[in-house]
Amino acid sequence: MSDDELQQSLTRVREAMDRLGEQFLARVNALEQGGIEEAQIKRLTEGARAMKDSSRLYLEWAHYYAKEVGKAGGRDGGEMEEDFLDEGSGFEGFGVQ
Repeated sequence: MSDDELQQSLTRVREAMDRLGEQFLARVNALEQGGIEEAQIKRLTEGARAMKDSSRLYLEWAHYYAKEVGKAGGRDGGEMEEDFLDEGSGFEGFGVQ
């Protein structure tokens, strides 16, 4: 597997996690509009935030590991995209601080 293939796989996973985040947000918003009590909405929102944080950690580790695999293969690892994670992607609309 080439560095390029690893990068493409990581990008697909990141995009899938972004889509999942959008779906969680839409679902929580629909529940909120449906009159679900605020405490439950907050709990669901906090769960979604935990999912975002977990996926970010997973993707950061996977990106680091892909770079290390490149280094072990005799490359400098610099072929992997440096700004892999987009700080603006994910669950920003969830509002739980």
